[in-house]
Amino acid sequence: MKIYFNEKVEQLNNPTTVEKVITEINSLLQNTYYFSHLIVDGVEIHNDVESFLEDRLDTIQEIEVIAIPAKEFINGLLLSTEDYITRASHHLTDLAHSFSEPKTEEGWTDLADLFEGVQWLLSMAATIEESIARPSTWEQVTNQMAVLESNLPELEQALVNQDKNKISLIIKENLQPVFEKLKIEITKIIDREGERALLN
Repeated sequence: MKIYFNEKVEQLNNPTTVEKVITEINSLLQNTYYFSHLIVDGVEIHNDVESFLEDRLDTIQEIEVIAIPAKEFINGLLLSTEDYITRASHHLTDLAHSFSEPKTEEGWTDLADLFEGVQWLLSMAATIEESIARPSTWEQVTNQMAVLESNLPELEQALVNQDKNKISLIIKENLQPVFEKLKIEITKIIDREGERALLN
């Protein structure tokens, strides 16, 4: 079995294991690339890579590793984050307002979406924090993420208590300013260190 990545070719002797294949791929990527997908004997594999390899391990001839340079990957992540924060910021005022109204069915759904979005933001921040391509002023974003995360327990408690006024207050006074600051910092990073042409 041959594993191709960029100009490199590695030969693995049969019999081999999925673990050895994954280890070899990780060794080729090192810390400078993020894995995208594989092309195994001409077939693109994006999901359940390990299962696919396990099922066909004895017959695989060639594996081509497709990966994204770390800086490009982080840039794409920042562009997606900027887009999400921009859209979410516009909805936060309406969301806060909906909890001061008698009828809030739609507000509860939107609040669940907000929780999911915040979890995605925290996950994104953790990924960039561990990356070798971390932006030079990333600490500004990290500080805002910490503020965002610190508000979650109180918001969750207000949700459990179905305290609509408290939910409205937390969104308006605590979350909205953080989203606005995050938007400013992430936009600055993209404009200074990133590239907008990468956004499809």
